[in-house]
Amino acid sequence: MVRVKLLRCCKALRLERKFENSLEWCIFVQNSINYFFAKKSLMKNYEQFIEINSDIRFGKPCVKGTRISVFDILGWLSIGMTETQIIKDFPELTQQSIRACLAYAAQKERKALVAI
Repeated sequence: MVRVKLLRCCKALRLERKFENSLEWCIFVQNSINYFFAKKSLMKNYEQFIEINSDIRFGKPCVKGTRISVFDILGWLSIGMTETQIIKDFPELTQQSIRACLAYAAQKERKALVAI
């Protein structure tokens, strides 16, 4: 019964991957649930890493305690820098602060208005 409900849920999400056995299916479901809740908790907690202060970088959102803006980090990631490379260049950043920048950008995109 649970598997049927999960299959319906996966079809709704357009997950059409075939699983060879029920163990593989259970591992997939568990990993998906863990990912969802980890992502959701970071999305709620990005405020502890990001601040907007009109005296720093003209009010752009920045990583707390630095002058590094969210836009800077997104730019570095978009040109192919890894989190490790960014942290090596800017030791005041952490993996969590970089992921918080991604969460902040995702939240802004989610709230964006779309023209019809």
